[in-house]
Amino acid sequence: MDSGEIDKPCFDWIVENTVGKVNTLKIYRTRIKDERAYTESLRGMANSLCLIGWYKEKNAPVVPYDLSFNVERLHINNEDWLSLNHLIDLSRRVKILSFDEVSLTSKMINDFLKLWISSELSIELSSLAIQGEGYEFRDLLAGIRYQISSMAEQKEERGWWVNENLNVSQHLFQAYKIKRNSGVEAHIIYVPKYRQHQLEAFQIRF
Repeated sequence: MDSGEIDKPCFDWIVENTVGKVNTLKIYRTRIKDERAYTESLRGMANSLCLIGWYKEKNAPVVPYDLSFNVERLHINNEDWLSLNHLIDLSRRVKILSFDEVSLTSKMINDFLKLWISSELSIELSSLAIQGEGYEFRDLLAGIRYQISSMAEQKEERGWWVNENLNVSQHLFQAYKIKRNSGVEAHIIYVPKYRQHQLEAFQIRF
């Protein structure tokens, strides 16, 4: 079955049958190709706290997904269709948002932060965590005034990673503060690549 045919119907089914029933939604690629077996497996998880996403071929065409739903926690993994507009829209609807290996670039995150600083965004988001290779932290904060957080603040921030299992030593990450025009602060934690786990990630607490 062509993944372009199964992809959008499965996503619509997920939204229709879970929003309002679960507080955590996880979206990522699975290896189930049979649509009937797939929807039956989803149906069995509809009332659980965590819902697994849908199958998508690696090089399948990009499908325009409707992300205009509210859920407390949303995790999206290994998807190449996310844009700055998706991030802005989700920030108004989701409290805890995390991504792993998605198409959001350093520039997109930088543009999002600048919108947040300008107070143009009305957001519900309290935590944004992004993990994956290729992020340049100097690009994330390009043109943005920031302060390096104290060691005490870094230690405090460590416990706020969301479902990422980032058990790293304190000296391996850096913490920064940025401030909105209204005076509200956000804390940014950056975990660079290091030899043992080759991890590169950051989290923003609003």
